[in-house]
Amino acid sequence: MAKMLGWVNERWQRELEPVLRTTTVEQEAQLREVWERELQWWKNQRGLSGDSLRNPITQVRHLIGELELREENSWENPRNGKREHIGLRVINLAEGEWVQMNDRSRAITQERLNQTQLVHGAV
Repeated sequence: MAKMLGWVNERWQRELEPVLRTTTVEQEAQLREVWERELQWWKNQRGLSGDSLRNPITQVRHLIGELELREENSWENPRNGKREHIGLRVINLAEGEWVQMNDRSRAITQERLNQTQLVHGAV
C-alpha cells in the first residue's frame, strides 16, 4: 500500500479507530452515521470529491482490515465468503460512485491512447 496520508492517519486515530474498535454488527446504523459525518468532513474540510476520495478510503479500509475480528464485530461477506469487520461493509462509497470513478479513469486512459501517435522508421 502507498504511504499513509498524514491526515488520514490522524483521522483514523482520533475519529474512526476508537469507534470501530468497539462497534458491533448490531450498531451498524450508528456506524453509518459516524461514516457519513466523517465523509462530509473529508469533502468539506479537505475539499475531496470523486477520484480524490479513492486513496483515503482505500487506506482506511486497509486499517479496518487489521482490526481484530470477533463474532460480534464481523459478518460473512457473500462476495468472497470471508469474515470481515463490520466497518468494511459500512466504510465505503456506494457501488455506483465507484463505478463512476472507474468509468472516468477508463475514459481518461482511452482518450490518452487515442491521442498517442507512434513514430515509424525514425533513423
